[in-house]
Amino acid sequence: MDILTIMGVVVGLAALIGGQHLEGGHLSSVTQFTAAIIVLGGTLGAVMVQYSLPKFLEGIKLGISTIKSQPDHSVGYIKQLVDYANIVRKQGILALEPKVKEVKDPFFKKGTSAFNGRDGAEAAPRDPGGRPFVQRRASRHGGQGF
Repeated sequence: MDILTIMGVVVGLAALIGGQHLEGGHLSSVTQFTAAIIVLGGTLGAVMVQYSLPKFLEGIKLGISTIKSQPDHSVGYIKQLVDYANIVRKQGILALEPKVKEVKDPFFKKGTSAFNGRDGAEAAPRDPGGRPFVQRRASRHGGQGF
């Protein structure tokens, strides 16, 4: 369980009890079992009416996943990025292309897709001098953009 989840529950309960206390109420008025059943049951019923069964079950799973701890892959990602940066620094960006084809992780594969020519973007049309046509047009008109 994430520490922020625990802190969120504590802060929420503290705000509830503190607000009740400031208004002069007693703790027993907040802890009524009947009121809890009405509020929680009504909320659950409203959610069940609003969503289909697959979406409802997906929401339950997502709610449970907020309590369970997730594996942290950031150290591996950082190491891989540093390795890629070293390759680019020593050999140039084109040396990175064979490496990113080996990437298996979907998150990392999407992030590195720009390096292997599969990003879906077409190269900008260029003039015979190698400059993009937009740049040539802008220089012809005194550097004004369009």
